[in-house]
Amino acid sequence: MSSEPAQEQRVNEPTASKHPRAKEAAKWLVPIGLALLVVGAGCSFFLAAGLVARGELTPTVLGTDFRLWSINEKAQTGLGLQRSYAMQQGGQACHHFDGTFLIWRPRLSLDSVAYDQCP
Repeated sequence: MSSEPAQEQRVNEPTASKHPRAKEAAKWLVPIGLALLVVGAGCSFFLAAGLVARGELTPTVLGTDFRLWSINEKAQTGLGLQRSYAMQQGGQACHHFDGTFLIWRPRLSLDSVAYDQCP
């Protein structure tokens, strides 16, 4: 009889040691997750406010030009995103353009366009 409680204790030991680690991880993960959620919501708010106020946003990041604009026409409503950057093609200075269009009215559609413009 005295050996049975010792075996129960050994069986329960690994389970008991995992819970403090999970609690310790949760102490870090929950605040970090909430902080990322708040930052994401704030960025989304300012992005939407900029689009409403100006109709388009045009940042340049590491030599790549971005353009995000709202599409508000009678026939369709949505967003457009264009990315362009300089490149060399056949010894000429060219620009490469990637465009993505997310239209949600009259029906949901996602279209992409890519082309190069060389003088």
